[in-house]
Amino acid sequence: MDEGSRSQKDGMHPEPGHELRDVRSRPIVGFCLGLLLLVALSLWLTRVLFNYFAVRESNASSSLRSQVSGKPQLPPEPRLQVMPVQDRRQIATSEENMLHSYGWVNQSSGIVRIPIDKAMQLIVERGLPAAPNSEEKAVRRSK
Repeated sequence: MDEGSRSQKDGMHPEPGHELRDVRSRPIVGFCLGLLLLVALSLWLTRVLFNYFAVRESNASSSLRSQVSGKPQLPPEPRLQVMPVQDRRQIATSEENMLHSYGWVNQSSGIVRIPIDKAMQLIVERGLPAAPNSEEKAVRRSK
């Protein structure tokens, strides 16, 4: 009986050893070559499809250009803003001018717009008008 089997019967672990055979390299090399071939095939197919669609798109756009007149048409509403920051600044400037200037709201009714500083000053001097109570509202409705 050999010594390794005797030590297991005694309840002790065998001496540490090493692998008696090497890993087979042929399947690993074959897998790596197959993977490399698959990647190369994918890249080639992608390139072929890209060229095909590029040619197809250029043919379609050239035929479309020949059908459409030389004058460019605007797309339908709503359109995207070309310069949103400049548009926002322009709106803010016009609102600021409106807040700090006089102007007509409804000229036929005699309603005017006054600067906000002047309006705040008048409210401080005169106070806010009192809200009508419920009896006054009923009288106004009946008239």
